[in-house]
Parts: sequence; C-alpha cells; structure tokens
Amino acid sequence: MRARPLDVSVGIICSNSDLGHPFPLVDAPDLWIHRDGFSVWYARPTLLGAVSAFMGARHRGPRIVYLNSVFDFSFSILPQILMGLGLWRKGRLVLAPRGELSPGALSIKPVRKRVFLRAYRLLGRHRRVLWHASTLLEARDIWREFGRSARVLIRENETFLPVVAMPRGARKPGPCRLAFASRAVTKKGLLTALEALATVVDRVDLSVVGAFENGEYEASCHRALARLPDNVRVTLHGVLPRAALLQELRVADAMVFPTAGENFGHVIAEALSESCPVMVSDTTPWTERLARGAGYVVAPNTPERWSEAIRVFVAAGPTEWIAGSERARAAYNEWRSEDKGKHIFQLVQDDLVFNYPED
Repeated sequence: MRARPLDVSVGIICSNSDLGHPFPLVDAPDLWIHRDGFSVWYARPTLLGAVSAFMGARHRGPRIVYLNSVFDFSFSILPQILMGLGLWRKGRLVLAPRGELSPGALSIKPVRKRVFLRAYRLLGRHRRVLWHASTLLEARDIWREFGRSARVLIRENETFLPVVAMPRGARKPGPCRLAFASRAVTKKGLLTALEALATVVDRVDLSVVGAFENGEYEASCHRALARLPDNVRVTLHGVLPRAALLQELRVADAMVFPTAGENFGHVIAEALSESCPVMVSDTTPWTERLARGAGYVVAPNTPERWSEAIRVFVAAGPTEWIAGSERARAAYNEWRSEDKGKHIFQLVQDDLVFNYPED
C-alpha cells in the first residue's frame, strides 16, 4: 500500500546564492516569496542574513523543524541555538546528517569535527533530536556517534527525478567519455579520479561539473591535471544549470565518483536517470544495485584501484559501454518503481522511530 498524500504547509529557508555561483538567486532577499506551492526565504549569505531569516520565521510556529547537516553553522547549529533560546518552542527538531557522520566524511578535518561532536554529546543536544537517516547504513553511523538510544527515522530521500529513465540515442563515435558531477571537495574524490587517469593509455575525455570550495584542494587538482598524459582531456565546467548537467551525463559513457561516503547519493540517481552507468566506491547505498550491473563498484577507494578500473572499462569498448547504459536504465526504472513507504514528515508525526537492530 502506498503512503497517503501529505497535507502540509512548507516554509523553506536557504541562502540567496548557490555554492560557487556569484549571482544572487533573487533580487529581493530576506522576505517570504511564494513559488511552486511553497514559501521560500532567500537569506543573504552572511551570518546576519541567517539570523534575520530564522527570526523572520518565528511567527510560523512550525510543528516540524527540519535541518540538513550536522556541522553547518548558519543552517544547522545556529537554528538549534535559537531554538534553545525559545524560538519555535512547539517545533519537533529533525536533523539529517546527509552523510557527514560516515567514517570517510569524519576522516576529513577530523579534530574539529570530533571536538564538536563531543561537545554536542556533553550538552545533551543529541537527545533533543529526531535523526533522519536515508538508509540503515547511515542509521548505524548515527548510533555509533550518539549511542543506541538515539531516536532514528529511516527513510530514503525524496527526489523530483523522472518516473522512468531517459532512453539514449545512438552513441556518437569518439573516445571514452567520462563525467564527474559533484562538489569539487576532498570527500567527493575528484583528485582521486584525476590521479587515476595519469596512467590510462587510451583516449579519454573527462567532463567535470562542480564548484571548488577550497583553494588548497583546487591547487592539488590543478597539479594533477598538469601531470595527465596527452591522451586524456579534462574539461572543468564549474557550476552548470541542471539541464546542462543532465546533458553532460546523457552523453557520458560512465560517471566516475570516488566518494568517501554518501548517505544517499542523489547524483548517482541523476546519472542513472539519464541511462548513465556509474563507477563508484563501495561507500554508498547504491553499492549492491550497481554491482548487479547498473555500474561498477571500485574498492579500495584508491587512485591505483581506480586507474585499474578505468583502464578495464575503457578497454571494453563502445559495445560494452552501450550495454552498460541499457543496464543502468533498467536498474533505475526498477528502483524508481519501488514503494518508498511513508514520507519523512509522516514518520515524524506517527513517531515511527527505528529501534537499534540487536543482531
């Protein structure tokens, strides 16, 4: 049986600029705008802008306050501080870590994160939260950090992706075309992909879509680019509109994604929706599905192993690349047709907390 339709009023608070994009999303920030059936507050990308946004929403009296991220100050830590001071007294706090508590994610800048998590536990803040895990794997990460008594709701992420995957036309002749589509940060593994390509001898075109967030990491990636052989061509697109991003996935023979860990991996679903096979590390909820033919699981997540996997994929040739695309399309259609159960807000309302599995 499918979940009943939701009857809720949703207000969204977000920054008035996308990551890596210099232009504002709207010309008149810091007020409620009604669009597509939602109320949206585009906050100036400053601390004061975030404070103004949350104070501007104090009259809404929400029953559920849903926050993305454990570590983001403006849009997770700050609203929790304000709630502790009396904002939204009747709101139930739901916190989605979005993969930030996975071992791979915690290994990046670990000291700062460990200090914060210890302070969070000592203050007892974790006991005032309903945790939203996208998978049982992420739920286990939450229990590892906050104990078996942590109250966890498990529900796969919602998407606006198509009901069926886009079929592909005939593949145009040319070298193997790979794509990387994600934030260009340590966790997502762009540097690993670039270092892996250094030993590939066949012609490969890599299309990179995503913004750099750290100057040091960007410099490391550019040094890796300088070491690539002439047979490997890389195009750095930066941030692209979603339609252009999907077009890059539509023409790619595979997406490479050496991520350190994903709680869901929305970009994996996006790639499969374009019938694009995915090469990914074994640290995502998609591992089993991809291993059955929708893509390729690469482990361990090292440049050496990725180089080997890419060389094998490239050597397979166009016939296998096209067959892989058909398998990706079938796997996406199977996943999309599965019943996802109740919406996360219904789980909150019904208090359907998932107990720690004793086995």
